[in-house]
Amino acid sequence: MKHNKLLTSCIAAAALILTSCAQPSSAPVSVPYNIDYETAKSSYVQNAITITKVNINEADNVFYTKTADTITFNSATPINPEEPVQVELKGYFKGQIINNIEGLEIILKDVYLENEDAPAILNNTATENTKIVISAYKDTVNYVVSTGSDADTNKGAISSKAKDVQIEFGGSGTCYIVGTRDHGIKSHKVEFKGASKYHIQGSAAGSDINCSSFKVDTTKALTLHLHKAKNGIKADKKINITGGTFNFYGTDTALKTDSAKTGDPATTINLTSCTVNTYNVTTLQSTDSFNKAEDVVIK
Repeated sequence: MKHNKLLTSCIAAAALILTSCAQPSSAPVSVPYNIDYETAKSSYVQNAITITKVNINEADNVFYTKTADTITFNSATPINPEEPVQVELKGYFKGQIINNIEGLEIILKDVYLENEDAPAILNNTATENTKIVISAYKDTVNYVVSTGSDADTNKGAISSKAKDVQIEFGGSGTCYIVGTRDHGIKSHKVEFKGASKYHIQGSAAGSDINCSSFKVDTTKALTLHLHKAKNGIKADKKINITGGTFNFYGTDTALKTDSAKTGDPATTINLTSCTVNTYNVTTLQSTDSFNKAEDVVIK
């Protein structure tokens, strides 16, 4: 009888060991918390940038001015007033691109833009409720990088200064935006459209995207990768997302708004028809009011 009990115990122990070995590993998934932008730079010819006008009068010679470290878009006269004025950028440029044209669409076509201690792209328009557009062209890979050691809360790799001006990101290509000083993107309003893939990285003290209001409303295959900043998407007042896939890697808080001041409307985060994946993220959201529709997938 004792031998039977011992045999039964041994069989049970062996079964437990085999069962444990068969279980899938619960170890964290290996993901690229940082963007390797330095390696990508080696494939570009230094200071070889091509600037192409689209729907801009060829006689408009004041469209842009260029120095060794600055490209400034000054003014543009459209050939067809019903279409947007656009500029295509291809190649490499070290310095700052400054935009003074309301409504300009900057199309990135296999471009590497970098600047030290200041935004690589700075939108300088000041009229309220206007926008500029930045698009990643189909089947291209693009980089916009701002490096430096001293954080500045007013700057990102792509930045817009004036209140109520919107930067709209679109296209169907791929774009890497890196701001090691503070933020990846900083603007009063930020909106994403199209079916592009954007990889965005801010600093440990900043945000991947820093704005007052953030919006996504798309039925296309938009994907945002938010890399290793203090906050993924930080909006002062509201985050409204309908559609798209959002991957957060190594951030402290993925989605964050401020707390409303006395007498002000509550700050809100609204999610609909989107997928949110988090990898080594401390907090999913921080806001006054968090609303998630039934079709939202959070992993």
